[in-house]
Amino acid sequence: MAAGIYMLLILSAIPSSPAGGNYLDLSGDAFYFARDNPTLDEMLKDRWTIEMWIYIKEFPSMPSHHYPKRNLSFILVKPGNYAAYLYSAWYKTDLGLSIYEILRTLAFFLDEKTGFALGAGDNAAFNMPEEWLKKNPQGITTGRWFHFAFQQNRRVVTAYINGVKVWDRQVDPNIARCELEDFPTPLYIGHFPDVGKFDDLMLSFRSREKVEPFKGAIDEVRISNVARYGDGFVPPKRLDADGHTMALWHFDEPFDSLKYEDSSGHGNTLFSSKILEVEPKGKQTTTWGRIKGR
Repeated sequence: MAAGIYMLLILSAIPSSPAGGNYLDLSGDAFYFARDNPTLDEMLKDRWTIEMWIYIKEFPSMPSHHYPKRNLSFILVKPGNYAAYLYSAWYKTDLGLSIYEILRTLAFFLDEKTGFALGAGDNAAFNMPEEWLKKNPQGITTGRWFHFAFQQNRRVVTAYINGVKVWDRQVDPNIARCELEDFPTPLYIGHFPDVGKFDDLMLSFRSREKVEPFKGAIDEVRISNVARYGDGFVPPKRLDADGHTMALWHFDEPFDSLKYEDSSGHGNTLFSSKILEVEPKGKQTTTWGRIKGR
């Protein structure tokens, strides 16, 4: 019996990321947060890059209704500014025969004023038309590590998977200002508390059916105040800090640590939600106040 349990643990274990060392396992119930800091939004303006290594164990469950209803799992989110998240949805299209599709996507969201809510990723679908597939880049699957990066360079936003550019998006010329603004919200990794509290900052997520904790792992998260990449690049295995690095987490601390240090020198320490006192139901506002005040 013990041998069987041991083998099950081995088969379900997450392998080391390309960076080597440890990583942040987000398979459990804990989420992680860094308190608000100008280096996480205000100092990024309209030139920045956010990148990471990601391992997906499971996508969010399927919603009970077709798109725009979605079930979401946030990998990284600073409410009001940006997010990297997974979503699952049933799609109905009218390309020839009317069919239903399952779409599981990694998406990226910029603040509501710019209106970005873009996706790039692997689509697991039934009877998906070839015409539709050509418009949707492949590359994200469960059970392996991949490098994901998204960046803004003035009025162009770009996403990369494993160093390959998967889309470029021009900011609408009718939008006069297209830079990140200072929001007094923490940065969260893996999940975040009291999701409904942020509806006014994340309007494009209101069609969700539910938000589930991200099931997977993350490594080598770097936030920079420069657009680092061009048409394509070889993903760096281990990321380095330089003069443009606003935050960098290597996650080389022991597994299940209560905090992870920022290697950029800007003090953006990530804390585990396990350090928060357990609150009775109805006390989410108190919990939020403690997080914001750290």
